[in-house]
Amino acid sequence: MNVVEVTLIAIAAYIALCVLLVGWAMIMAVVGAVMMRLSHDMLVEAPSFLLLRRYGMRRGLPLYICDISRRLRRRSVPEGTVALHAMIASVPVVGFLSGAFLPFLASFLMVPGGDLSGALGEFQDRVLLFTGIPGALVGTWVWWRGVGYMARPWIKRRGRTRRTLLPQALSRRVRNSLVVDSYWLDNTHMAMAFSAAYPFFVAYAFLIPLESPSPQASSPPGQLAGWQFLATLCVILIPAAVAAATEKWISKRWAIAQAGVELLRLLYPVESRKGEEGECLPHLAVEPNASPRAELASICDLLDGAARRIDAQQRRGFAPHPVSTLLRAVSRRIVNHLMGPSYGADLPEDLARVLQLTLVVLTGPADVGPYEKLAALVLAFDSDGAPAAGPLPRSPGLISRMVSRATASVQGLVALVGGLTALMIPLIAVVLIIIGKIDIEKFVGLIK
Repeated sequence: MNVVEVTLIAIAAYIALCVLLVGWAMIMAVVGAVMMRLSHDMLVEAPSFLLLRRYGMRRGLPLYICDISRRLRRRSVPEGTVALHAMIASVPVVGFLSGAFLPFLASFLMVPGGDLSGALGEFQDRVLLFTGIPGALVGTWVWWRGVGYMARPWIKRRGRTRRTLLPQALSRRVRNSLVVDSYWLDNTHMAMAFSAAYPFFVAYAFLIPLESPSPQASSPPGQLAGWQFLATLCVILIPAAVAAATEKWISKRWAIAQAGVELLRLLYPVESRKGEEGECLPHLAVEPNASPRAELASICDLLDGAARRIDAQQRRGFAPHPVSTLLRAVSRRIVNHLMGPSYGADLPEDLARVLQLTLVVLTGPADVGPYEKLAALVLAFDSDGAPAAGPLPRSPGLISRMVSRATASVQGLVALVGGLTALMIPLIAVVLIIIGKIDIEKFVGLIK
């Protein structure tokens, strides 16, 4: 085989390895996050958690521990308290297993019983440490930050986690469920970052025992500088791209939770809050002089995605589900509002009422009253009970819109072709440098 074939095989093998490692790490990170989220769900419903919400983490944590101790002494512990704190204590273990499960699985597949010996066993131990320990640290840190956020979600914090109001108009169960969803949806990038770094943890465990090459065996300085730069760039970008694609694919499954969180932030914006227990009118926009069109359009897409997810879970021949029909009718109502003569910054009263009922429906109401009221407001079913709202056509993607705009005229088409040609020239040059057809020093000289 020549150099080109070897290079292509090596690139294909590296991409396949990245897809395997990053994809598996992303899945295990999501599984670990689901288990940690379950402990958050139980924690925010505990009676003692109200101390953290009232006094904050710094003052409330000692009071929380004292309250739990007092309940234990009096044997008046609420049901599920022991299981809750057992799950809290297992958070580092869950993080460790999320990172180290793949090496465990690989060892069991290679050798019955997973008992590797010799150099292979030492490599397995190193991989377990260098993947499990970062998983335990990252998992514990994310879980602890979540407790602080859920105690007082309206306080501004660093990072991507957005503030969320806890309106008294909603029940305590609904408020707690929405604030937990809000935190985990805003921190999916942590799983993506850990998954993108996962191949480097494995590579570091493999490279530690290797001796560094002697200066005589190394290449002269500058001879492989271009190759090393391109290889390093690909090594970094490929895992990141795989992690981002996996995160985007998984996030589509969270449309129901994300739609509820976005509705909460639209109807009860934190920016209008006057005090910790204050309320804002549900028909106000986030900013007095800004229209909530972008938020409504995003909610419309999320509702359509949630309806598709609900229908996908039904048996063949029994779709659409009545709830998915409701969500599509609400989405159609939002589209009519956005395409109609709506020029102000405030939401109409009827649309605000529809969105409030939709928020209740998404959080699972205790009775069928909200479903019936919402169906009557948005006319989701006709007089015969058949669905009156079908799926909306999907809007074109970003690339399709860009190409459509660029080719709208002859000048735009010429500019697009010229831009693609200018983009292909450096790519062709990079490929020729990689396969050794062009010397990088001569290429740099030509550019200068």
